[in-house]
Amino acid sequence: MPGPSDDAGVPTSPGADRRGRDEPHEGRARRAWRERREWRPAVLGAVVAGAVVLLAVLCLLVRHDEVTGWEPELVEAAVEVPDVVGRALWLVMQLGRRLFVPLVALTLLLATRRRDGTVAVVVAGILTGVGTDRWKAWAGRDRPEGVPTREDIDGFGFPSGHTATAFALATVIASLAPARWRPVPFVVAALVGLGRITSGVHYPLDVVGGALWGVATGAATLAVLRALSDRR
Repeated sequence: MPGPSDDAGVPTSPGADRRGRDEPHEGRARRAWRERREWRPAVLGAVVAGAVVLLAVLCLLVRHDEVTGWEPELVEAAVEVPDVVGRALWLVMQLGRRLFVPLVALTLLLATRRRDGTVAVVVAGILTGVGTDRWKAWAGRDRPEGVPTREDIDGFGFPSGHTATAFALATVIASLAPARWRPVPFVVAALVGLGRITSGVHYPLDVVGGALWGVATGAATLAVLRALSDRR
């Protein structure tokens, strides 16, 4: 008795048909990962571990240290950029403010219709802000002195909060974007960090520390949410 066949008339086995029915859960999940090329929780976890270790080492290096050498010189040179460049970077720099996190989340929801991305932006933004305050208190590093600034600000400088928020959001947004567009959010985040230096309110290592913390919190948020999604 002939077995079942597909639309092209090629015979198929009952076992293959049964595998197709049994596959949906795991098979569709794998297919979704491949099609979106999103970062898996294990990869994100490795990124978090690496970023946190580097940040801790950097924090120990700068903790309560008197800033000397190349950093003050670089800040002095950076604040002398042409005013048109400085103002443009100052505008981009505003994207690193914490109050922009809900706006970015709403924009992402409207653009992608993905609630997981919106939740990730909000959670990453909150974790970044809370963690940045703790890192600043622990490191106790002063901000640049004796240079013109484009804004009045006080408190400790390491790590840069604007840069941390920008990189946290960039990590989440890049994970949802097509592969060819993924560098764009990180370029914008890097400009936020550069703006903090040209504004005279952060040293370069403050910005590097902020970038590491932002990537860590963004990746950690994605890893947890995706692990929970896989379990469901």
